[in-house]
This record gives sequence, C-alpha cells and structure tokens, in this order.
Amino acid sequence: MLQDITLVGASVRSLAESAVRDGLVPFCVDMFGDADLLRLLDDVSGEHRNLFRQIASFDQTPDALRDVPPNVPLLVTGGIENDPDLLRTLAQSRPLLGPPPDVISELRNPTLLFPTLEHNGVAVPTWQCAVDGHNFDEHRWLRKSFRSAGGQDVSWLARNTTAKSQTELPQCGSYLQQFLSGPTMSATFFAADECETQLIGVSLQISGASEVFAPEFHFSGNLGPLTVADHLRRQIEHSGQVITQQWAVTGLFGVDFVVHGDRAFVLEVNPRVTASHELYEQSNAEQRGHVAMQMTATAPKAARASIPPRTGRGVPNAGLLRMVVYADEGITLTERDHQKMLQKCCRTDQPLPPAWLADVPQPGARVPAQTPLCSVYLRLEKGLTSQNLGHPAALSAVRSLVDVLPLQTPLKVESLLRRLQVQMTLLETDRHLP
Repeated sequence: MLQDITLVGASVRSLAESAVRDGLVPFCVDMFGDADLLRLLDDVSGEHRNLFRQIASFDQTPDALRDVPPNVPLLVTGGIENDPDLLRTLAQSRPLLGPPPDVISELRNPTLLFPTLEHNGVAVPTWQCAVDGHNFDEHRWLRKSFRSAGGQDVSWLARNTTAKSQTELPQCGSYLQQFLSGPTMSATFFAADECETQLIGVSLQISGASEVFAPEFHFSGNLGPLTVADHLRRQIEHSGQVITQQWAVTGLFGVDFVVHGDRAFVLEVNPRVTASHELYEQSNAEQRGHVAMQMTATAPKAARASIPPRTGRGVPNAGLLRMVVYADEGITLTERDHQKMLQKCCRTDQPLPPAWLADVPQPGARVPAQTPLCSVYLRLEKGLTSQNLGHPAALSAVRSLVDVLPLQTPLKVESLLRRLQVQMTLLETDRHLP
C-alpha cells in the first residue's frame, strides 16, 4: 500500500489517528507498538506489518525506513528532535517536514535560544551553563539536559551548592534553570511564513503528577484548549512571533511556559507538532488535523496534493483532558486485562465517547513501575471550564475507565481534577500568580 506520510517518534499513536482522520495513510515507526495503534493500521491496510516498524532506539530509524519510498515526507515527534545528526541523515534521503535540522538544533540550545528571546522582550527564567563561583542557594534551581524530552533528565540542584561542588554542577550537555512556581502551559503556533504566525491554542501541562504515579517532572498529560487572561495571551503571541521571525520557522511548533506573577516565562521551544495537538483537533470539527497542516505548510508540492478534504469528528468548543497513567508497580499485562483495556479504546471512525483509553500495551508486555501504562481521556462537550471539569458526570466517566486498569493502588483522580480546577481559575483571570 502506498504511504502518504511517515511518522517517527517514541510514540506516534495520536499522530497516526490524526493522519487517518484526514484520509492519509501513515507509515509508523515508534518504540512501543501499542495495541490501539496496530489495530488502527490493521483497519487502514488489513495488515499492520505493512505500515509499522518498532525500534528500541532512534538510531535504528534509518534502517526501519529502508522500505519506504524516499519521496514520502517524514514527520518526527517527541524526543528525536534532540538528535540533530540523525535528523540531518534522515533529511538527506527524504523530505523532512518542519524546520531544517540546523534550526531545530538552535531552538533546542538554551545558549542560543534564551539570549535571543530576552533581547526581543520575551521573559525567560534565569539560567546559566558556566560554573562561575555563584552560590546556588539563593533560589531553587533545576538541572536540565540539553536532550531532555517529556520531563526526563530533569532534577533538582541540591541546595548549598557552590562552584566547588563539581559533581552537582552542569557538565557537558546540561544547564541550570531557576525554578519558578506557577502553572505550566504549552502554546501551539502555526507559521505560514515568517510574517504570519497564528496561535492555535494554549493548554495546561500536567507534569510529575503523583495522583497518576508519575515520577517528578515527567509528562503526565494536558488539558485544553484553555482561555487565558488577555495580558498572558499577548505575551504568548509575542513569543511565537519572535521565534518565527528570528529563525524563519514555518509550520507547527510549540512553546512551553510557566506563569509566575503576571508574566509567562518561556521554558523551552518544541520545533515540531506537539503532544497537545489532539486537544485542538477534538475541539474543532472543521480544523484540519495537525499532521495534514504540517504537510500543507512544509511538504513538497506533490505530497501536499495527496491531502484529501477534512473528515474530522471534533466537537465545537469542547474541552479535552488527557492523563498519562503510570504503573504503580511492575505489571505484566495479561490477555484478560489487555482485552478489557482495548475495549475502552475508541476507533477513528466512531463518535467520541465521554471518556476513553489509548496507548494500550500488547498482552504480555512488561510495564515497569513508574513508566507509562496508558492514557485516559475525558471529553467535556459543554466546554472547558473549571466547573465542568469537576462535574459529577466527569468523575463518573473517568472512574468507569480507571476501574479496568490493572493497578494495585487507586488513582487519585478527584485530587488531580481539583488541582487543575484551581490552576484554570487563576489563568482565566487577571489575578497575578504567586
């Protein structure tokens, strides 16, 4: 079967669903081979093996793509953007959707990104890479890897650290960033060219949520699209315009923020389709999916011509919550538990239910403690408000899903929803956040 698009990342299930809803045939390469992804590809081609390759590491990507025609464009997602050498290798043999590898490398390099943003009036937390004799006890500091993705390779810097504490200071490939309290958000932009940048939407990022057994800092889900106060929206839009103009980015990209006081501080830039694309696609019945949007913006003309009309199923003005549930203990998924979970997944040709599961492992898969087990989705058809998020019907819909998960410890869903409600209320107003 001829493919329209190649998708590569740690997990590409959501992007594959987006592509299929737009009538595209994806060839998928990822590290998990989750059951709902393979079922989707079976529905498309009759045999998922025609459209899927599993890898253990990104350096296996070129070999996994050897049977894909070189004219099929390639879209990469979370994690792989941190390997510019691999991106250059891939770009030599096929069209790479999104910014060129050298631009991606600059946007992921804080020594190049943060000074440019600051020079153009964009707020960023205090940061440094050099050991300069500074006493790091004045503020709380985070140590981040240049290659961090999804909150991995992020840790606290011990208090009372000085320049003499070499083991605690950034070595090659790491930097320090001052910790700022406040809600973290992700904004998605679409740049048709360097003169026109559109803010697609803003979502609340959920990180290190102990309620779903996530390790500290690790990506735990998102919530959106959000309504944010005007002063925050202006700052967010300005950051996107600066990035587009300074790096000539086209297509979709994401910017992560923390809201502290009355300012939105940029934490990092993700020069790719973001994990929050589902939130916007499911809340707008007319909007083309983000895979197709990226093809429209950056693919060669011949590839763009293959994009059919939109056949989406989004619900106007709906909100969507995604929770990434981690294993509380090591789990080997039984056939019975696998089937119970797979029955709660939703096919792309079905109407969206109030809640559903995704990213379900194969039977027999070993899921170590504190690694992702699956995703839980909650759709708020009447709109995303703090009141709707805490409605008894929403809680009931989520409980019907988590009851089938093979966990030894109950999830604290109500506690997580209450915390998100508080953050939403603050972001919707002009109140300054502490």
